[in-house]
Order: sequence, then structure tokens, then C-alpha cells
Amino acid sequence: MAWLDYLAAAREAGIEGVSIGVGGVTLTRGMDATRLLSDAAATGRLLNELAEHEIDLVELNCTGNPLHPDPEIRSRHRKAIESSLELASQIGVRRVTTTSGCPGTGGGAPTWVVWPIFWDGFYERQWEETIACWTQLEAKARDRGVRICIELQPGMMVYNVATFERLLDATGEAIAVNLDPSHLFYQGMDPIAIAKHLGNRIGFVHAKDTTIDAAVVSLNGVLDPSPLEAPGRAWTYRAVGEGHPLEWWARFLGTVRSNGYDGPVCIEHEDPFVHGSEALQVNANALRAALAMPESA
Repeated sequence: MAWLDYLAAAREAGIEGVSIGVGGVTLTRGMDATRLLSDAAATGRLLNELAEHEIDLVELNCTGNPLHPDPEIRSRHRKAIESSLELASQIGVRRVTTTSGCPGTGGGAPTWVVWPIFWDGFYERQWEETIACWTQLEAKARDRGVRICIELQPGMMVYNVATFERLLDATGEAIAVNLDPSHLFYQGMDPIAIAKHLGNRIGFVHAKDTTIDAAVVSLNGVLDPSPLEAPGRAWTYRAVGEGHPLEWWARFLGTVRSNGYDGPVCIEHEDPFVHGSEALQVNANALRAALAMPESA
């Protein structure tokens, strides 16, 4: 869907704000933060298009791996985060969402360690690298009045409450969580309990659901490396309400709000069964229905 068509569809669905991918692996066509910083006319057109459709820009997304073992990828993703922070500051956006990243063993692919006993201190060395990187990025964000919202996602150093709090303790107040229930469901976590625990450390919220195939999990667990659209997966991303009832979403939204978060809830759609403008409408209708329930108050 073209950008202007997307804005028109979003407005028709009653959506009041959007997030734009500006770097890393989440790049909306023509919206690269580094390019926009050097092209005032392109930035102006973007802001005018949003204003014409009466839609706010609530967040910039720059998901990537600033700790990648490949120097070229690491440098590119880190520069993208830095450019996103600068762009956000210049255009009055107060959130940049990303992931913590994950180092590797030296060349090749990142190495996600969740069973560190046989790794001879490698996990702690990864944390030293993680903290060194994010201490600098947090300082840049704080200087610009922008909050970095880290998504808790498997495959990254920060993927649950304990790892987020370890990073937070070593960095500063410009680090927050992007709370996305979909990644928490299949790890066996409780997004409502996490919302209560984190309180005002929640900087942004994604709305995305997950279905879990109990029969597959009973044999293979939840660590499923098959493609996201493949049949027979242990879990699958779904539109809001397709994995958990709207009553659950009402309780989740109410808990997030009552524990200190007063920002937007952003639809992140990766459901392989619903596409295009229909996806916007399905998610928007489900969220609207959940917000109307007493549990969300």
C-alpha cells in the first residue's frame, strides 16, 4: 500500500496517529532518518501529509542490532538509531522504538545465549558490550529529550523484565520499554503482570496478538525457527482479539493506563491471514471495542 493510501486508510479506520519506520530493518519507503535530516523539503512534505490527513506522528521506529558482530551492520544500525533520535528531536517526536541488539562470537551471526553455563563467561562479555553501547545511546537520547523504547524480544539481549532492568540499572532514565504482548505470550509471560511491575517505565505500547498451538508446544516447545507464515508453527502473530478475547485486551489496556502510561497504543500488524486496509480496520475495531469495556476504565 502506498504511503498516502495508507494514511487515507488509517484515517478512515479512525486511527489518530502513526509510527514510521526510519531505519534499521524497519524502513518505510523514502523515510530514512539520515536522508530526512539532510533534506528539509522531504521532511516538510512528510509533516504536511500527516497534517492534511489529521494524523499525528507518535513514534519513530528503528528496530535493528547496534551490537551486531558484522562491523558494517553494527555501524549502520547504530547510526540509524542516532539519526532517529536526532530526527525525533527536530520534529517534536518524543519516542524512538528499537531493540537492544545482540553481539556474536566474532564475525558471522549474533549469538543469543539463554543457557550460559557452558559459554565460559561469554554471556557476561556480551553484557559489557551491551551496556557500553546503550550507555552512549541513552545519553544521546536524554540530551535530545527523546525516550528510547526497547521492545522485549527473543533473540536480543533484552527480552524480559530481568534483562530490561539490568540494562536500566546500568544506563539511565531515557531508557523505557516498548510493551508488545505478542512477544510475551509465546515466552510464557503475563503482559498484565509486566505492566503492573514496570509502571511508568513503559514508554510505548504495541497492540499485536498471538495464537499458541498447544499440541505443537507439547512436543516442541515455543522456540520455533520456522518461517512466521509457515503452517504448523508453535505460535503465530495475529490481529488484536484473534489470539486472546477482547476482555483480556480490555484488562491489559486498563492496567497499562492505571499504572502510569498515558500514551498511544500502536497497531503492529504481522497476521499472515489478514492484509491491507482490512488489517487496519480489524485491529482498530477490536481495540475500540476493548476500550469500550468496563475493564479498560
